Amino acid sequence: MHICVLGRTGYLGNKIIDALIKSNNQIICICRKDSKSEKKFKNEKNVTYVVSDYIVLRDLFKDMRFDCIINASCTYMKNARIDDVVESNLIFPMRILSLAVENYYGINSNYNNYSKILNHNDKQLRFISIGTGLPNNFNLYTYTKKQFNRLGHFFSNEYGMEFINLELENYFGENEPKNRFLPSVIEKLKNNEDIPLTQGEQLRDFVYVNDVINAICLLVNKKQVPPYMDVPLGSGDAPSIKELVTYIKRIMKSKSNLQFGKVPLRPNEPSSYANLAMYNMLGGKIEYSWKEGICKMLQEEGIL
Repeated sequence: MHICVLGRTGYLGNKIIDALIKSNNQIICICRKDSKSEKKFKNEKNVTYVVSDYIVLRDLFKDMRFDCIINASCTYMKNARIDDVVESNLIFPMRILSLAVENYYGINSNYNNYSKILNHNDKQLRFISIGTGLPNNFNLYTYTKKQFNRLGHFFSNEYGMEFINLELENYFGENEPKNRFLPSVIEKLKNNEDIPLTQGEQLRDFVYVNDVINAICLLVNKKQVPPYMDVPLGSGDAPSIKELVTYIKRIMKSKSNLQFGKVPLRPNEPSSYANLAMYNMLGGKIEYSWKEGICKMLQEEGIL
């Protein structure tokens, strides 16, 4: 298969590429002009890097029809500029989606005079976007993700393209960036440091990254899907933050003092978990509970 991937340099994008390579797919990664991806990953087989330049991308989508496009481009709110969040989560993927739709369906530049080059029964463009299970208006990150999905919904209605919004809960795995929640907690537990936390009453679904990659591969290879789908994905279970951190402390035998209540809760802090009915209907199955996933991660990192 010919697959286009956005967000190669991120943790999840890295895992996605590794899985796609093992299945002998031909992969195009679209990167920013200042990205060092091509030099960093230059020895990869079946992977080509393309700079995010309008003329280059326009020619790319004119010359190649992808079986699937995966949007793993993402910038979170923490320590990020507002324009970076908007560019990464909304503008950049919108540009790619628009170019892909325009060339896949043969749409003329004049919006009132477009024509489709595919019959309704022919193979459609499939676009898988890594979204979020958090409430749409929780912060700028979730809001920009929602706005992008609205465009995907419009295009699916207009042209019959297959747009899949993967409503992903909190994922975790070995060798995550240290600034993410679980790695930062685990690092402090290893060093027996005090850990300031909220009251920890909010419920959150944590899913092991291997299950996330399996889900994405399933969606890439699924023969038939509806024009538009929201697919919630998590472990299907939502411990409280307090239960989660207390469990990790216990299995690590850490002496850290968990200072619940020292950090104020953000306004409208949500609880969130995935309803797996849609994923199960597609033939997907979660292999790891959140406890099993955490044990697996800690074992892989040599902590347990």
